This record gives sequence, structure tokens and C-alpha cells, in this order.
Amino acid sequence: MCAPLQAIFGMPTTRRSAEETPAATAPTGAQAATTTQSLLVASRSWRGVGAAPPRGRIREEYTCYMNGALLILDAVPAARQLLLRCPIDHNAGLAADVAEALCEALRTGDAAALTELLPAIGDGYSKFQQDDVLDFLFDAIEAATPAILPLNTGDASPFEALFGGAYGESICCAACDTPSSQRTVTFEKVELWPEEHGSVEAAVRAHFHGSIDIDTSGSTWRCPCGSSQRYRERSLLLSPEALIVDVMRGRQGDAKNPDHVSFRRRLTVGRVRYDLSLVLEHVGRSSASGHWKGYQRNVSSSQGAGDEFMRVDDLRCDPASWSAVSRQQASVLVYVRAPDPPPPPPQPARTTRSGAQPASNRFGPLGPAAERRSRGEHESREERLSST
Repeated sequence: MCAPLQAIFGMPTTRRSAEETPAATAPTGAQAATTTQSLLVASRSWRGVGAAPPRGRIREEYTCYMNGALLILDAVPAARQLLLRCPIDHNAGLAADVAEALCEALRTGDAAALTELLPAIGDGYSKFQQDDVLDFLFDAIEAATPAILPLNTGDASPFEALFGGAYGESICCAACDTPSSQRTVTFEKVELWPEEHGSVEAAVRAHFHGSIDIDTSGSTWRCPCGSSQRYRERSLLLSPEALIVDVMRGRQGDAKNPDHVSFRRRLTVGRVRYDLSLVLEHVGRSSASGHWKGYQRNVSSSQGAGDEFMRVDDLRCDPASWSAVSRQQASVLVYVRAPDPPPPPPQPARTTRSGAQPASNRFGPLGPAAERRSRGEHESREERLSST
């Protein structure tokens, strides 16, 4: 758990209703760490604290990409709760305004105030032009962060604990496996190229696991063993709370790649299991125009029901089955860390008829037949004794 996420709860609270305030007295120190950990654990349950039901949103002009970003925050319970429950420093200027507008949009579904603050989020944003969902999401979080973090701490954003991960990367000799360089790389999303990967599972494997040969033509590097061939190897070090998959269908203004990308409800990355929470689809020939809509998992539905997902298209919110969702041309997929499985129940100890614990070999060294003969002799001996 990152220190800023713990320290947030030590800031004095100045706003919002009792439902949105974590406690009457803001916890500090070890209490803050406990509160933060409890918040993250609770958010991992679909029917637990922080899971928001899908709903439609008001769209201001050409800002459907903004609704898409808000859907991502709704689909990641820990991110939603971090914004709605943590106090805001109102001395942070425009950052406080952006943080309040984000909270207002999450609570009410009305992003009018956030739309007016687009210039504060980034110079290139305007309600009269289309933009990228993930670019806006991370820029809005960055703009609001100074009002959420304790001032002058120099720490990283608390959202890195939710969307950020890390993997180790080594460049090794192909002949003797000796590493020539090693580094740790942080990430906030996984890029999926339809023509190269074709599925979320393949993109995850390419991004985090296995090795890839490196083209060493023209390179002067040579290993002490004499080989000039190298390969790159990656291993996942830190799994994020929410794993975002960005389907690279085309850069801003380019023609889109229409190839279908396969994805599943559940994804395993290393030892961590993720559940699909949101599918965003961009409709249009070019990424510079068109329309964003989403398919958000319905927290009140059971798996296999016809309303397992809800299709959210601005103000419209309609049930959608998994078979319909899986056929969509996904542009962004959001997976949320699944609850840890409960520990297996303790097994009752087995006992023999006499009440003694059985040996590791329950039939003894002579096998089951000898065991039955021995049990029969023992019972007949007891009968003889009782008759006398």
C-alpha cells in the first residue's frame, strides 16, 4: 500500500454528506492504514461496498469520451470510493475545482461542471471536439491529484496503487543467459494490437511473460562468452487493482482497425485473478470522430442472466447479455481484481473405532485384506470376553 493513499485519510475533512465521509473523525497512522486496506478489500467484491450500478449520463456537446472515462471510475470501486470518500483541500485552486467536479459527475451523472473545467484539465480539451477516453481519464486524475494528496509530500499519486503496476525487464545473452541489463518498468495500461495479438490473453502474455528475441543486426554488443545474440525477458512484479487493456485500433485521426478482439469474463495475470468490469466501444470510422458507449457489469445480476451487463449509451441504460457483449468491437477493457478465494475449511480428523488416530497408511503394511482379518479377530475376541 503506497504511503500517500494512507496519508489521505489524515487530512481534515470539509465536505459532503455522512454517506460519503469515511468517519466522523479522520483516522491517522495505523488507523489510516487499516481504513485504506479495508476500502480496497471491500471494493473487490461485486456486491460489496463501492460497487456502483450502471446508469446513463448526460452528455454535453461532443463529450461522450468524458462519459466513458466516468464509466471507468464507476467500474473500479476503489477508484470511485477514493474520490467520493477522501477529503479535498480547497486551498488547491483549480485542482480542488476539478476534484469536486469529478465527484459531482460520479454522484449525479451530470458532468456539466466538469465540462466547463476542460481547459484546466488540458489545453487540448474542448466540448466541441472528440478525444481519447484514457488520455482524458489520466489527465483528469492528474489535474485533481494536488487537491487530494497532502501538500508538499513529494509522493506519487494515490491512484498509482489502483491503476499502476510494474514489471521487471532483463536483456540476456542468448547463449549463456547472462543478463546484460536489468530495469523495472511501471505501466498504467496494457496495449493490445489486434493484428498482432488478437486476444486479451495473448496481449497479457506478450506484455508480462516469456522472452522475445532481439534483432542484433548492426549492434556492436558482444557477451564475454563471445555471442552477439540477445533476448528480452519480462516478469510481473506488481499487479494493479484495475487492469486496463487499450485496444490499439488506430491513433487519433487514423482509420481504425476493425478486427475483432476476443476477451473473457475472467483473466489471470501471474497469480492474480481479474473479473471483467467494463467494455468500452468506439463507433465510427476514425478515432477522431464517432461515439463512445460502454457495457458495464451489472452488480445486481447473477452470472448467466440476461442482464449480466448493462449497455450504457449516454442517458440510455439497457440490459445486455454476455453473448452480445462478447461480440462487440472493444476499444478499452477494464478488469478489476477479484476477491481472494476463501481459505478451505478445516478437515475433521479421522478416527478409528477405538477413537485412536489412524496411521499414515490406513491399511497397515499388509494391505486392506490383512486389516479386515485383524479387525474381525479383534471383534470376535471382544465377543468371547463379554460372554464370559
